[in-house]
Amino acid sequence: MERSKLLRRAMLASAGMVALAGTAAAQGIETVVVSSSRITANGFDSPTPTTVVGIADLQQSAKPNVFDAITQLPSLSGSTGAQVNNGNTSTGANGLSQFNLRGLGTIRTLTLLDSQRIVPAYVTGTADVSELPQMLVSRVDVVTGGASASWGSDAVGGVINFVTNKKFDGFKANVQGGQSTYGDDTSGTFQAAAGTELFGGQGHIEAAAEFYHSDGLPPKPLLTTDGLVYINGRCCNYGAGNLTVALTTPPSLPAGGGPQITPIFTSQSTSISEYGLITAGGTLKGQAFDATGALKPFLFGSPCVATTCVGGDRLTQSGRTAVEDPLTRSIFYTRLSYDVAPGWEVYGTFNFGNVWSANSPGLGSKTGLVVPCGNAPNGGPNAYLSAAVNAACVANKITSFTMGVSYDAFPVIRMQDIRQQRRYVLGTDGTFNLFDKDWSFDAYFQHGENDSSVHIENMILTGHYNAAADAVVGPGGTIICRANLPGQATPAPGCVPFQAFGGGVISPAALAYVDPPVRGNGPVSRTTERQEASAIAINGTPFKDWAGDVALAFGAEYREEAYNTSGDPYGDVVTAANPFTATYPADPQLTTNGGNYLAGNYHVGGGNYHVEEAFVETGIPLVNTPEWGKVDLSLAGRGTVYSTSGFVDTWKVGATWETPLDGVRLRALQSRDVRAPNLSELFAATVSMNNTAIDRTLPVTAPAVNLLSNAIGNPNLKPETAQTTEIGAVFQPSYVPGLSLSVDYYRVGIKKQIGSLSNQQTVDLCQVQLNLSFCSFFNLKGVSGTQNPSFINLLPFNLALTVTDGFDFEASYQFDLESWNIPGRFVVRGLANHVSKYISDTGVVGNPIAEYAGASGAASGTTGFGGGVPLWKAFFTQSWTNDVLSVNVTERLFSDGVVNPYGIVCQAPSCPVPTAQNPTYASQSISGYTFYDVGGSYKISDALQAYFKVDNVGDKLPNPIAGLNSDPIGRVYRIGVRYSDD
Repeated sequence: MERSKLLRRAMLASAGMVALAGTAAAQGIETVVVSSSRITANGFDSPTPTTVVGIADLQQSAKPNVFDAITQLPSLSGSTGAQVNNGNTSTGANGLSQFNLRGLGTIRTLTLLDSQRIVPAYVTGTADVSELPQMLVSRVDVVTGGASASWGSDAVGGVINFVTNKKFDGFKANVQGGQSTYGDDTSGTFQAAAGTELFGGQGHIEAAAEFYHSDGLPPKPLLTTDGLVYINGRCCNYGAGNLTVALTTPPSLPAGGGPQITPIFTSQSTSISEYGLITAGGTLKGQAFDATGALKPFLFGSPCVATTCVGGDRLTQSGRTAVEDPLTRSIFYTRLSYDVAPGWEVYGTFNFGNVWSANSPGLGSKTGLVVPCGNAPNGGPNAYLSAAVNAACVANKITSFTMGVSYDAFPVIRMQDIRQQRRYVLGTDGTFNLFDKDWSFDAYFQHGENDSSVHIENMILTGHYNAAADAVVGPGGTIICRANLPGQATPAPGCVPFQAFGGGVISPAALAYVDPPVRGNGPVSRTTERQEASAIAINGTPFKDWAGDVALAFGAEYREEAYNTSGDPYGDVVTAANPFTATYPADPQLTTNGGNYLAGNYHVGGGNYHVEEAFVETGIPLVNTPEWGKVDLSLAGRGTVYSTSGFVDTWKVGATWETPLDGVRLRALQSRDVRAPNLSELFAATVSMNNTAIDRTLPVTAPAVNLLSNAIGNPNLKPETAQTTEIGAVFQPSYVPGLSLSVDYYRVGIKKQIGSLSNQQTVDLCQVQLNLSFCSFFNLKGVSGTQNPSFINLLPFNLALTVTDGFDFEASYQFDLESWNIPGRFVVRGLANHVSKYISDTGVVGNPIAEYAGASGAASGTTGFGGGVPLWKAFFTQSWTNDVLSVNVTERLFSDGVVNPYGIVCQAPSCPVPTAQNPTYASQSISGYTFYDVGGSYKISDALQAYFKVDNVGDKLPNPIAGLNSDPIGRVYRIGVRYSDD
């Protein structure tokens, strides 16, 4: 490929310049690193807004990790941490700390360490911030604008760059402990760093180590008679839900002309109960087992719509899942450098990170369980049914009934995830003189690996569960599994029966059969991420124009991403390629096609791609006069060749104007950015599930087709493209020292956005919209249980579109208090973000266009892309500091929201006809809230400082409506000491 050859030549040419620098090293020139640009020349103003969080800000926040401090910034929404994915059992994303700028998704925010790529911790390509060194971080630059031309793929929402102190000299340490006001969520942190010169000042070495542990907040529910769930005294987690009337074709009004959707606090499912609810069985339907095995009428609550009722015998318990996952983090980092000549340094770094987290998604449930009763053939009724129940079956001529039951008798499902990062970097940087011009260079090579091990404990094998639950009285009066009666076609070797209803207790032997100890009582997955990255950047001012020095940066990069993953033999397909095939025992109750677990059926998978890039960026002064001020033009371009999708270009055009008005600077930016498909989207390991879809070629009355739904990757994906516009102003007047104000408007539009379709969407694109390219992805004419079943392959496609815009505000003012005869300094800082719109179109005809600005989840700011962002989010701090004491107060504000901005609130009988685009609601408002934090410190000596922090002073707890997770922990206290002799 011609472009590929050009990129390789650019890499070689740049490397040659580094060699030249080694023989012609000049005196070092002072550089200013701006994370929003590749240009390091003095005097250059980047047009891209950047929020700088310094070491003083990080210490004042007193968070146990940098991730928690940065996610408070209003420009971030939807970042994931230990309080996200708590109910998840299959993705392996538990415990990941990932940034999300603009709520555009973690995969659209690029995280860097000293302007270098970081090996991903997950197949989506995102880095785990908790695996990075934190004690040597001197500042964090948050670039809130498209930066793909400068930094490459994934920088659609922006860039977050961790900048370390590379010449730290001395020793420092931090010890911190924390606990909630409820006596839980206990955490402890220990951090230390040391650095010193070597070889008479030509060398330098520094190292940092960290250990952190948090107990999290595992599920500890206490269901009371009022239907609320209390967790360690916290009130109240509601069993929130919705009564939803299904739309028909043509659409019709709900009963009585009321709203289509009514939010409720205490929802009850009509398909399961704690001890077993009969959902089909003639006159027994609606009966439920109690703890003794007797039947009684089930109290469904009222009213009921579809499968949900208000109130009832057993409520949906949100307390069944963890509120915050426990997490343990161990980090080690070291950097060794040596000056081989004046202005020329070579260095190496090593980063080791080990992060353990555990997830408790709660209890599973079984629906559609068929229980033979009465005069049932082939072995008779279930052996655990009482005589009264069997008599009722005989009297009503019922030989079996269907029921739903929760897995209360089983141990709680527990998922453990261990990630280990090993990152090695060799690099060189420095200065040289060429053609009487000073240049700087920076080049590095990185090899990184990230291993992820996922183990789900107490996950049942559905085939074994069904066999063990189907118990009968066998020869000699013993209770056995029906499958083991003489003459059965599919016996169940080792099957131990248990009572699946009526408060039955599962024996250790039965549990070992349903949840076998083979390879650790549940699904296991091993994944390795690998990244090789090399880059070189050259910086200088090659010439002057009429207004000043023209700054130039150019360079090239090469990157390879790869992953491989394996699953255990029960979840994965049994083939010669599966390394666990030899451990798979033959079992008629299980399939060799995988998918035997209730959830967590991990499959073998893998893939790789490589990227070659070349970039150039320039800063051109256009005007520099007292009358007109100073105008700089910023231009950047990048050409990228992906091995999977070919060539793509990105660019940036921006300008800054330091106006003749005192302290007034204007900036504007237009950029084209990209996000390339990640390994998961390209080469995802297959995940298969039993599902259904309607065949539109059959009569309307025909039932849905049972099929195998296969989620797979799509190697034909193309990069997403985005257009970013930013216009802003900065006010820093000389006549008000210490004052800084800024406001920026932004607009981001993403095209060819990658997203997956549902079963029905895939079918309808072919059969209804006659898009024949989708017809090859399914076959609805297969036969279940054969080698040719009905199936649908679900692939991601470049179909969707997202547009968001809004405003960022930042203000700070600092001043001495001496004129009031008060010692110390006072600093006020505020940041705010207003999202005007956040519109997402799936690209599928008939699907509603969604508005997520202020939608459900907005108040929490944790759901991110596809789940809502707040209309307003603000962060204010006020701090006073003198030589000994400091006190600070923080306010975190989130605005009111609604469930659906396109929804219509109405009451019977005046509700309009609901549509998919405009559903009707009985109510949908969600109250906003403000958190208050207080902290302070005391200087014990020149080197030792004690500090404290109280987060959520008002003990604000979750908003019950729509399941919002405003702050599920409540008030948290932290105390600590810092030592530093640097």
